[in-house]
Amino acid sequence: MSDTTTSTNTTSTEATKCGEGEVDYFRIRGKVYRFADNEWKERGQGELLIAHNVEKKRYRLLLHRDQTLKCAVNLPLIEGVVIKQMGSSDKAVTLAGLDFSDNEEKQTMFAVKFPEEWMCKNFRTAIESALAGKELKDEDLLEPPKPTKKPDEDVEGETKEEKK
Repeated sequence: MSDTTTSTNTTSTEATKCGEGEVDYFRIRGKVYRFADNEWKERGQGELLIAHNVEKKRYRLLLHRDQTLKCAVNLPLIEGVVIKQMGSSDKAVTLAGLDFSDNEEKQTMFAVKFPEEWMCKNFRTAIESALAGKELKDEDLLEPPKPTKKPDEDVEGETKEEKK
């Protein structure tokens, strides 16, 4: 999947995978930081996955680092998890909750950054829907902006002068 792709309810062979009994709820690429020792430290970059255990009606946020595939985020989306816009940035949010990525329960604050504003909004919508136990529908998500064509270019990207 590309950096600007979101998907819902799909099967994937990407590095971040659902566990047994879970299905994909939402996927998007981003970079995650963890607040520790009074500063933000990079935790990893890769595909963030919200996995849904349909039988148990539970959701969790996962991230496995691109290069090492090591689990960087394993955050159950349960009551008490808080998501907020990060300062004045339209491309980042913070999440606070109990993380299990280091094989122990630890209250953690994460920052998640995205290259585009629409990606951040879709991520927040997906987290809020999962926390509410709602189905995520395509119409709930923003479409990526269409590439804009320069006034002097035709469909193939050639300028009018190049065609002459």
